[in-house]
Amino acid sequence: MDSRQLVAFKVVAQTGNMTRAATKLGYSQSAISAQIKSLESLVRASLFERRRDGMRLTTSGRRFMPYAMRILKLAEEARSALTHSSDLAGALTIGAGEAITTYLLPDVVESFRHSNPEVRISLRTIHEGPGNILSALADGHIDLALVNSAHRITAAFEKKEIVADDVLLVAASHHPLANCGAVTAGTLRDARILTSHRDCVYASLLPADSDGLAPPEQLELGTIEGVKKAIAAGLGVAVLPRAAVADLIDSGAVTALPWQPAVPVTTYAVWHDGRCEPPLLEAFLATLDRVVSE
Repeated sequence: MDSRQLVAFKVVAQTGNMTRAATKLGYSQSAISAQIKSLESLVRASLFERRRDGMRLTTSGRRFMPYAMRILKLAEEARSALTHSSDLAGALTIGAGEAITTYLLPDVVESFRHSNPEVRISLRTIHEGPGNILSALADGHIDLALVNSAHRITAAFEKKEIVADDVLLVAASHHPLANCGAVTAGTLRDARILTSHRDCVYASLLPADSDGLAPPEQLELGTIEGVKKAIAAGLGVAVLPRAAVADLIDSGAVTALPWQPAVPVTTYAVWHDGRCEPPLLEAFLATLDRVVSE
């Protein structure tokens, strides 16, 4: 078993397609196919289902993935340990939802890379809620997860509380709710709730109706930037982190409604103990803490 086989296995699993994997790795499709077949022969198991719509991991493939990622990570750590520099080196892949990768992590990564230029940082925006992010962590596709909810963080993971997010319920300055005295479930009954996707953690914080009436209409825009444009156009209201809408509030295009979530939203860093090189993980978490506190 060599690293080229494991890298091919990882990239085919990520892309779901031999051709795309070959393009990404700079090999021919036949070379990628040969590496996968050789690996399957070595582990004596079929790792992929070959389907018309692409390659999908089998049960054996999903079981093998965390081990493959650990072997690749260990190989990277071994190479890093043999460098003559005392600086940190290696790679760290971070997965998070759109709000965190867009409004928090760029400053963190820039500060970290300034002090640790030999470390390769990759960011992955993972949609559809914390469950998908933690699944990517469990499968070995990312090394560190940042999520806005603790209830799905099992004992298999290590976690660290990073920051309590300041979230706002916002609407266009000309929206009918812009001058309301207080926001309740009744107030929102006729409002349209704008979200980036159906599992949005922020929208779930809104008060629920207790009288059995239908919930407010929801409109999914796909991205936070899409939600922001829809808010400014007066299409509805949305719950978003303050960092995401500060520019619209400062310009006067939107306003924060009189509302506070009953349950605070907290960002957690989550990882598998032993999967990340400890000095690298500790250094990144320290930078994250410092940037957040500033």
